[in-house]
Amino acid sequence: MLCGLIENLIGWHIDLSDRKNIVKDIVQFRKKQAKETSQLEFIDYSKGSSYLPLLMDYFEIIDIVPIFTKAEFYDDLWSKAYRRADAIVHPKGTFNISYDIIRDKWSLGRNKKDTKQVDDKELERFFKENLSKFPLYYSTPTKREYISMNGFYKAKILLDGDLYELLLEAIQTNNIAYLGNSEGWINITINDDV
Repeated sequence: MLCGLIENLIGWHIDLSDRKNIVKDIVQFRKKQAKETSQLEFIDYSKGSSYLPLLMDYFEIIDIVPIFTKAEFYDDLWSKAYRRADAIVHPKGTFNISYDIIRDKWSLGRNKKDTKQVDDKELERFFKENLSKFPLYYSTPTKREYISMNGFYKAKILLDGDLYELLLEAIQTNNIAYLGNSEGWINITINDDV
């Protein structure tokens, strides 16, 4: 999360396909370096996440101390957008379709067990024949845990000198960034305690 925060602060908003290409180059470069020094072998920091960090080798977390007066935990629903053009899940999840196919959908064969429902095979065929008349995404309600904190984290981090300079420059115009998701906005202060 801190790596994403640092990248966000310095303006590294790089999409996943470009990150994959960059990581491929880093892997090749590290293989060459590791022949001379085994400490420079490539470490995959993305395990368990779709996020590919690019700056993990340029800082080290020494200590993190939470300093909070109050913490509240709650669950809330949000809509997650999905796209599944190969399954009946997509047409079952969409709220809207093009008006000119509504009557055709009503006339589809019915499920033998539940005549209120369209037969799955009929729906799948109908969906594939009318892809352009369905929304690109369907949404599904998803439970998400939120944490509201009064206080702050104090993190002691050892930074690469160039990265430190980039952060100092960036924080002059923007000390607000997000931590983990767009709802996790935080204020940032950097203290130089070298």
